[in-house]
Amino acid sequence: MARMGRLGFLAVAVAFHLIYAYSIFDIYFVSPIVSGMREYSVAHQQEAPAKRLVLFVGDGLRADKAFQYFPNPSPGAEQEADWQEPRPLAPFLRSR
Repeated sequence: MARMGRLGFLAVAVAFHLIYAYSIFDIYFVSPIVSGMREYSVAHQQEAPAKRLVLFVGDGLRADKAFQYFPNPSPGAEQEADWQEPRPLAPFLRSR
């Protein structure tokens, strides 16, 4: 392999860092707006079908936390004898 001088090495290092920094901005700072979709309309009702709308957002949730054991977090659990015994956070997810 040919020897590279200081300026050549510096040029390669600067080029690498510029490409690396550009790739980070290209991946994380892209508009989530999707273009080219068709518009749909819905017939309006006289009143709303519900008084409230509840959204469950799962962004940032970790699946491993659902399978770990934690002390009983229920209010008033301190009166129970086994309240410090670790219990699964979501017992219905376990098949054993």
